[in-house]
Order: sequence, then structure tokens, then C-alpha cells
Amino acid sequence: MAGAGQGSPGPRERNRQERSARIQGAARDLFSAQGYAATTTQQIADRAGLPIATLFRYARSKAELLILVTNDSFDASVRQGISAAAGHAEPEAACRALLAPVVRAGLSAPELTGHYQRELTFGATDDPGRAAGLRIVAELTGEL
Repeated sequence: MAGAGQGSPGPRERNRQERSARIQGAARDLFSAQGYAATTTQQIADRAGLPIATLFRYARSKAELLILVTNDSFDASVRQGISAAAGHAEPEAACRALLAPVVRAGLSAPELTGHYQRELTFGATDDPGRAAGLRIVAELTGEL
């Protein structure tokens, strides 16, 4: 018999994961479609089909939502760059290969990128999403 924490999650955890995915998907869609500034947390809750109070159990603010939905794509860009840089012996070429995916991703959504960077730099110090984003930055800079 599997011990606690092993195997598939129970119904409560599955529901929590499903609500989190709905919230993050709604935030990602709305941020992409209408921009960060024009998106409200109420719109995100409505798109996710959840009460606003439920949304705030998953993220305390719109800024935390932005960090949650952006960390994965930022991490993917950093990992792609690290992998590409490994194929270059010359430092300049390695640096270009490392940063190219991150720059491309940032240029594809400049408004969101600017807000994300501000939140990573100046956001709430107790935000676990911010801490995760800063770990991604540390991985990026540690590979140089």
C-alpha cells in the first residue's frame, strides 16, 4: 500500500490543482489578450468560473498571478538558453546563445515582461512565486 504523499493525489488535491490551473489559464489568456494593466482580478475570476474570494486563496494580488503564469515560460526560455550555450566554446557565442531565448520571449510580450521584471525586482518579499522567479534568474546568471 502506498504511503501518505505517494501515488495519485486525492480528490481535494485534484480539485485544488484544477482550480489553480483554471485561474492561471484565465490570467494567462487575459494578460495576453488585453494586457496586464487592463486586466482585473475580477475578470480573471469570472473567466475561471470562480468567486473572487477563491482566486485570492491562490494568489493575493494580480502581481502574484502575473508571476505565477510567467515563471514557467521564463524558466523554459532560460533552460533553452543554457542548453544552447553549452554547445559554444567561445564566451561571446555562448552568452548570445544563453540570452537569445530570454530576449525573444521578452520581446514577444513587452508590457508583461516589464511588469514581471518589476515584480521580481521590487515585489513582495514573502511571495513564493517571486522567490521561484529569482531562483530562475540565479540559474541564468550562474551559467555565465
